[in-house]
Amino acid sequence: METTTVNKAASITKKASERKEKTENGLTLLFGNYEFNRFGLSAMMLLIMVCAAGIAVGLGAMTSTFEIALLVFPTVITLSFIIGVAPMKLIIYGFTTSIAMSIMVSLYHVFIA
Repeated sequence: METTTVNKAASITKKASERKEKTENGLTLLFGNYEFNRFGLSAMMLLIMVCAAGIAVGLGAMTSTFEIALLVFPTVITLSFIIGVAPMKLIIYGFTTSIAMSIMVSLYHVFIA
């Protein structure tokens, strides 16, 4: 009877581990093992994020305090996540937010203003 219980528990554990290996989220598919590649991804994200915010400011956001705040806050928060060695998932979400804000402000100044 004990053998049956142990085998049953082992088979349940095996099935759960197989299920875990099969499921991958979007971040894993896009960035691979992003915790392992922390230093390379952090440098890449920092460079892209700051350049995008600089381009947005150069296109005309310099005249508005509100637009500069839209660009600076996500960039600085993501920078503090990088310096504070926060989980990479949080850093990637901050990076995505910062890039989205930079693109929106840039498009606003190119097409509307």
